[in-house]
Amino acid sequence: MRVLFVTKYFPPSEGGIERYSHLLCTGLQQSGVEIEVIAATEGDRRSYTEVIDGVKVHRLGTLLAVGGAPFSPGLPGLFRRLGPRFDLLHLNFPNPWPELVYLGLGRSNKAVLTYHGDIFRQKLFLRFYTPFIHLLMQQVTAIIATSANYVNSSPILSRYRDKCRVIPLPVDTAALGQVEPGAVAAMRNQYGKFVLFAGRLVYYKGLEHLIEAVGLLEDIRLVVVGRGPLENTCRAQAARLQLGSRVSFLGKVPDEELRALYSACQCFVLPSVARSEAFGMVLAEAMASGRPVISTELSTGTSFINLDQETGFVVPPGDAAALAAKIQLLVGNPGLQEQLGRNARKRVERFFRQEIMVADTLKLYGETLA
Repeated sequence: MRVLFVTKYFPPSEGGIERYSHLLCTGLQQSGVEIEVIAATEGDRRSYTEVIDGVKVHRLGTLLAVGGAPFSPGLPGLFRRLGPRFDLLHLNFPNPWPELVYLGLGRSNKAVLTYHGDIFRQKLFLRFYTPFIHLLMQQVTAIIATSANYVNSSPILSRYRDKCRVIPLPVDTAALGQVEPGAVAAMRNQYGKFVLFAGRLVYYKGLEHLIEAVGLLEDIRLVVVGRGPLENTCRAQAARLQLGSRVSFLGKVPDEELRALYSACQCFVLPSVARSEAFGMVLAEAMASGRPVISTELSTGTSFINLDQETGFVVPPGDAAALAAKIQLLVGNPGLQEQLGRNARKRVERFFRQEIMVADTLKLYGETLA
């Protein structure tokens, strides 16, 4: 079986979709699938081909990016050359330029599409693009949804539920479950009792509410991993609340350090406030490390990953007092931390392992080609 996987970016670019793409493509390659990737470069107009962990990646030079969506003028030509050589296309939505190229040039190819989330903020663009979204959904053979919650709550997916197959995004459970005790001890020695946030510092993550929650507590620190346009705003908020060294902004950290932070924290908190948080892979990563998590109710995949009072707690979005109360409950109750953490690890092993996702995707490929 030969599969052409088309995505926005591919590692070493960072992000949940990028981690999904890497785990899926490397897993498929190891399962005997001949897979190649088309992805845009980030801020580079050069096009080139390279091999990442055994997977051939065609990097297309980016002329510009509009609303976070890259435009690569070399895509139509590459699509014409590569498309006929593959049995199946795997698209990743939203990614407007490749989707339009597929509708124009690739309809003869059978295609599977992973639906990562609705388009929200670009309302003027969405008014223009919505007819093409429906044409795309009608054209592809099958749609991978990352949770049943999202199928039910998405105005797009709910119209095509008969085409949808729920296959959650994966995490590397083996790596997350094997952290050196010395590294965990070092993190606890450095940061004390701390809660952890990891992700891009953008509007829908709701980090300002978590910082406010920490300000309502005593002797609890917050460690923030990630970068983004709101970093300076969040730093200024922490200074205004006189939190001082109680909030540490680490920026980007190596994977080994992030895994140690997951294992060392009292709990992991994802305080997102908008449906742009379609899945929340960092929740599953923290759970794979045996830690309880706190998330918000958005009717998306976050409440599929984290079950309230079983693997952690789910609170209303934008409610700093509710966040503070649940953090205090976990920090003050090590036995509850341990119980919820064990449940969290078991849930990840049952639903979110890479091997399960690869096997389910392979099965869907076979059904699509048949």
